[in-house]
Amino acid sequence: MAKKYFEIVKERFIMAAVGVNDCVRYEDMKRNRVNYGECITWGRVIEDVGHKVDVPVYEENGYLKIPRLRVDGETIAEFE
Repeated sequence: MAKKYFEIVKERFIMAAVGVNDCVRYEDMKRNRVNYGECITWGRVIEDVGHKVDVPVYEENGYLKIPRLRVDGETIAEFE
């Protein structure tokens, strides 16, 4: 396997957060919530293998937004 599985999981975690934030731009409330569910699920997987995860979230005009993702205190993604 070219990439370690943990790196693949982190990429999926980040892509789910991107999906959450993109849905705000496209005004798609249902997918905004679904993508948030996917993001926190990947976060739980990362926690299950022993890492600390931080997914801050806030609401803007009824949509959820994620400003950044952290794993073990390290910011792995920051969003506008």
